Amino acid sequence: MDIHTAKIKWFPVRYNYIKKLSIYLHILILYKYINPEKNFVFDELKGYKKGIVGELDKLNHLNVSTQPIISFDWNKDKLGLCAFASLDQTIRVYIITKLNLC
Repeated sequence: MDIHTAKIKWFPVRYNYIKKLSIYLHILILYKYINPEKNFVFDELKGYKKGIVGELDKLNHLNVSTQPIISFDWNKDKLGLCAFASLDQTIRVYIITKLNLC
C-alpha cells in the first residue's frame, strides 16, 4: 500500500457494501471486496475464534480532479451514482457502470 493513501475501509458483503472506494488525493480507486469462504477459524491452542480477512480486487483507477477530494457519497437508490467535492471548489457527479457484473 502506498504511503500517500489515506485509508481503505472494508465492508463485508452481508452488509451489501461489496464495492469500496479509496480516495488518494485527486484519484478515485474502486475495489471489489472478496469475502473469504469462512469468516473465522477456531484457534484450539488459545481457545477462541480468529477472523479471516478477505481480499481486495482493484476494478478501476481514475484521475478526477486537480485538488484533493474532501467528500464522497454513494446514492442509496441508484446503483453506481456517486457525488464528491474537492478543494478546487467543484462538486462532481459520476455514474459508475457495470457494478452489477462484478
